Amino acid sequence: MTADGRRWLLHLSPLTQHDYWLSLERERLPSVDAGDGDPRLSAQIFGQASVGIALVRDGVFARVNEKFSELFLYESDDLLGQSISSLFAEPGQGRAVIDIVREALQHGGDVENEYFLRRRDGRQFWCNLSVRAIADEGGGFSEIWVFKDASLHKGIEDNLRQAAVVFESSADGIIILDARRNIKLVNSSFSRITGYASEEVIGKNPRMFNSGKQSQEFYERLWAHVEKKGPWQGEIWNRRKNGELYPEWCSVTPVRGSGGDILEYVMIFSDITQRKQIENRLRYQANFDALTDLPNRSLFIDRLTQGLVRARREGTTLALLFIDLDRFKNINDTLGHSAGDKLLVAVARELRNCVRESDTIARFGGDEFAVILSPIYGPKNASTVAQNLLKVLSRPYDIDGYEAVVGGSIGITVFPSDGTTTEELVKNADAAMYRAKEQGRNNYQFFTNEMQQAALARMNLERDLRYAVERNELLLNFQPQLGVACGYVKGMEVLVRWQHPRRGAVSPVEFIGLAEDTGMIVAIGEWVLRTACQQYRVWQDQGIAPPRFAVNVSGRQFAAHNFIKTVSSILHETAVEPACLELELTESILMKDEERVISTLNQLRAMGVLISIDDFGTGYSSLSYLKRFPINTLKIDRSFVMDIPSDADDVAIVKAIISMAHTLKLEVVAEGVEDEEQVSFLRDLDCDYIQGYHYSRPLGTEQCTNFLALEHSTRWHEGTQQIV
Repeated sequence: MTADGRRWLLHLSPLTQHDYWLSLERERLPSVDAGDGDPRLSAQIFGQASVGIALVRDGVFARVNEKFSELFLYESDDLLGQSISSLFAEPGQGRAVIDIVREALQHGGDVENEYFLRRRDGRQFWCNLSVRAIADEGGGFSEIWVFKDASLHKGIEDNLRQAAVVFESSADGIIILDARRNIKLVNSSFSRITGYASEEVIGKNPRMFNSGKQSQEFYERLWAHVEKKGPWQGEIWNRRKNGELYPEWCSVTPVRGSGGDILEYVMIFSDITQRKQIENRLRYQANFDALTDLPNRSLFIDRLTQGLVRARREGTTLALLFIDLDRFKNINDTLGHSAGDKLLVAVARELRNCVRESDTIARFGGDEFAVILSPIYGPKNASTVAQNLLKVLSRPYDIDGYEAVVGGSIGITVFPSDGTTTEELVKNADAAMYRAKEQGRNNYQFFTNEMQQAALARMNLERDLRYAVERNELLLNFQPQLGVACGYVKGMEVLVRWQHPRRGAVSPVEFIGLAEDTGMIVAIGEWVLRTACQQYRVWQDQGIAPPRFAVNVSGRQFAAHNFIKTVSSILHETAVEPACLELELTESILMKDEERVISTLNQLRAMGVLISIDDFGTGYSSLSYLKRFPINTLKIDRSFVMDIPSDADDVAIVKAIISMAHTLKLEVVAEGVEDEEQVSFLRDLDCDYIQGYHYSRPLGTEQCTNFLALEHSTRWHEGTQQIV
């Protein structure tokens, strides 16, 4: 080993002139005189050799053969007298090699190694170089340098080295099989994936890894494909050394000889366990409800479609049951979403026990469930199942120590009498379920033609409502609120009405709930707020505006992420003072996501907007929110006012509400006041405001303008020029 790290091969048998002549005799080649005292070289060996040969004395060329000239692109006379170091590509390397050669030859050895040399045109290549000393007739020594192009050999060697690196460093397992399909070679990834060391599998058949999940016929088809058609790839289940089964993606490629015979097989495989787990998880998420573990809407529709195909083919009957929990919303609002989720899980577990293995029960969304009964033998079977489901739903469920009772409303459709397609059956079952709710809840209803007509009418109404705003079909009414103590107009509630071009006046009972269900209430609510503020600004400019006006806000509208921004923007663009605007909320709104509600209310109050609770006393919420939430006014629902003072219970409730509100420094508005006796009673209880037909029905914009103008003129105080 030299200082530059190269390994030298030394042959300790110098070629003397006598040995050289002996070799010529063995080859029976004629000798020629080289001249100039050189050793006598064979003309055929020197001139016709397949390698480049140079005679070198004292490090310079004395003679070269034709192959040398061909190899280095020099004419034979071009190099005579030049140093051999000029052939080396790396600077200074030639001088070092000459020194190494001399040292080796002086000790009776010779030299052989590979170097990067340079041709006359500057191209570089790998060359195998061997040097031997030969004795001159004068007793001195010359050197025979033999050059052989090693580029091809070096390229093959590099390719083999690279292939070996790829083979060992591949993340995929690789198995080389012989022609009899026995294992010849494996890489390290094979051992990592399977747990087998190479010495444990060499010479064995890969069937030792079989999991048993694929049949013998599978493997016969695989090998037949490889032998007849070429490479095969696909999924295979195999067994690790520890017995664990795992999936792998495998390719098998035959290696054929020049005659077409298969010499080897190359198997490349990767462990796809993680990929399969991800696929299974995605498949589960796409088809099952994560909360209840029941099939979701998508899988349910797919199974219903398959069930209809089977029912048509077999001539059987199928029933679809739609289930909606009756009081789930109240429980969810009161106890929170976590308790609501626990209730849904408990209900799903009980409902699952009410159906057969051949049936499907799914969570359709929210608190809605659906059941496919297939097959059934008449509507009576469906009604029996519905009765059992209602019994289960009527039981109390223990949710964190609270006994929750929900009940359910069930709609039933039967194939083929109530529909022949998936869409028809689902739509009609939904309509029947709503009919069950209308009939008092906790019951079941079969679909009827009347329901179909009602569902069609609802669909048409929804379509028309979508265009009501842009077609200017919506309008505002205003109902005055009277100050009980002073008898003057102190406020105005804004009410939305729909004047349909063909239907005429559409009752709010018909379209407000529909707008809530479809989400259109958000756009309608924004239109109402903006239009009301614009009209109030007009009244202010006319000097007849009441101190404030109240606008109802829906739950969806209040929950919108841009609600605060919308209110602020409308007040700014209409130049209405925030203190003139009162937003009316229902109790149910306050019970959803309490922290967010408090934050929103505080932002509104910081702006100066007033907050009132509409229909107070009809909800199921805790009264503690009156202390926690920044509220200004309570509105007593008309259901408590209509029978006072004759109904003792209503009297007690109204008294309690007014007393509690005043204790909390809240104002009170009594709705639905229709006679003087009610006014007198409320005045005695110090109720702040009254609203109802006794004082004024809801008025159109023009009517209300005239009303306010008259009110202003008759209630004008001398000297103050203000409405008291």
